[in-house]
Amino acid sequence: MSKIVWLLLFLLIMPVVLAGQGQMKLLAVKGVDGNYTGSTADLYLETRPGTGRIFLETYPLTKMDTQISTRFAKEIACNYFDLDCDEFDFIYTIKSTSSIVGGPSAGAAIAVLTTAVVSGLDIEEAMSITGTINSGGIVGPVGGLMEKIEAGVGEGLNTILIPQGTKELRKDNETIDLKKYGKEKGVLVLEATDLNELMFYFTGQKLREDDYSIEVNEEYLRIMKELGTLLCNRSEKLRAELGDFKVEDLAEELRLKNKTIKAEKALDSGNYYSAASFCFGVNVQLRAHLYEKDDLSDDELEQEAVRVKRKLEKYQEEIQRKELKTITDLQTYGVVTERINEGFENLEKFWQQNNTYYLAFAEERLFSAMSWAQFFRMSGKEFKLDEAALEMSCLQKIQEARERHQYVSLFIFGDLIDLSKDIEKEEEIYRSGDYKYCLIKASQTKAEANAILSSLGVEEDKIGELLDTKLGAVERSLARTISKGAFPILGYSYYQYASSLRDEPGIALVYSEYALELSNLDMYFEEESEFEGVSVHPGFWIFIFGGVAGVCVVLLLYFLTLKKK
Repeated sequence: MSKIVWLLLFLLIMPVVLAGQGQMKLLAVKGVDGNYTGSTADLYLETRPGTGRIFLETYPLTKMDTQISTRFAKEIACNYFDLDCDEFDFIYTIKSTSSIVGGPSAGAAIAVLTTAVVSGLDIEEAMSITGTINSGGIVGPVGGLMEKIEAGVGEGLNTILIPQGTKELRKDNETIDLKKYGKEKGVLVLEATDLNELMFYFTGQKLREDDYSIEVNEEYLRIMKELGTLLCNRSEKLRAELGDFKVEDLAEELRLKNKTIKAEKALDSGNYYSAASFCFGVNVQLRAHLYEKDDLSDDELEQEAVRVKRKLEKYQEEIQRKELKTITDLQTYGVVTERINEGFENLEKFWQQNNTYYLAFAEERLFSAMSWAQFFRMSGKEFKLDEAALEMSCLQKIQEARERHQYVSLFIFGDLIDLSKDIEKEEEIYRSGDYKYCLIKASQTKAEANAILSSLGVEEDKIGELLDTKLGAVERSLARTISKGAFPILGYSYYQYASSLRDEPGIALVYSEYALELSNLDMYFEEESEFEGVSVHPGFWIFIFGGVAGVCVVLLLYFLTLKKK
């Protein structure tokens, strides 16, 4: 056999990981004499066999926030469509003829291009999108829309996509309809809600069907109902102990009544997590009034505090010995541990400030922790929650939270939202070796940063619309996870709670982000095999298939050569 045939054979049987490339136009703004004007840039992406690393080159150089937003966009695209991005390294290049203002407004475009290249899809070249990309694949608002539309027209684009709810622009006491403005300029301006909708516009294909329904686990409903009923029955018990004791503060008495009414409505509607939350708040206030009624001395209060601390320590040791097998187990461990730690923290506040409210909070938090522990009984699909996997997921969540905090810090200064202290606590938890709790806490901190990023630039009267969009994203995420056989009890519980807080959209938005972050933790862990056997990497079968195909082709060429001779 000739050397050429041997070379062909070698090349054909080599394992191949497909790489790809693509490009699209970016819409941006640039500074001119202290003012901003529209500009464009070229975004390129090349993927190569690798391990999921990200590289970014910009000409001219842009700010650090562009690098951070690129990482966000890639991560969101891969998670949103369940793309296998760990097999590639991503090389992004942004080229512009002039210095453009860096920032998150390229996030949606980067997510679109990432999805297209990894999926092997062509995108419409005469189209562009300006908008951030947020958790749940939601397109977020950006500035300079009019200037960007003008720049797109100058570049010959025929369609420009902008975030949903941003078509009306206030300028010089005048409201401008950007869709009409675009039509006058000869370009179609459309609003888009999420990444799935963007991909439909750019490729003509819907990559994900949004026909979904959340199938609520009956076992979850039963246990959650027990938990809510338990906490609300405790309210009645504490009221009975108070007897005819009167709360002198009328405003506090009104708050108690309002929480009680909300709890009753939540129980009646089947929103058991909300009922449990409302009743816990009532129980803390009632417990504090019991201390007031009993007129306990300082020594008696100290004895009570020591008693609560010992019970917390004993229960903490018990929980740390729990063997975790399911995502439900993992989330139950997180929520129970969080309540135990809050109990310790409030005891410290009691000793520092001599305020019986904190002692009451600690005691009721212990009762709440023990109530949540009922979820350890819940069955579910088992995952490999080994130490190595938990440690890796904990570190990844901390890094994600830190990056988002850095991003938030670019827009908000001071102590208005200081997530760095939470991240420091999570790093302490990591060093202690409690990776399970670290994962849950870091997820919450990341969610808080996401809530800020999602609402940047959103008018107060539009927060409700943002919340509805976010809850829709939560529903899709929950439906996907549940269909895989894992029921995320915290994701679903926070979703219900966020839905019940529509009269407080700011708080509801935070809980919707909690729900998003905690609805898909299964992505960090491998499922337990139903039988013992040898684990084979998917790439192995690619190698085998390529090898067989290569041998067949070479043999065919060889026999054809013999035939000619």
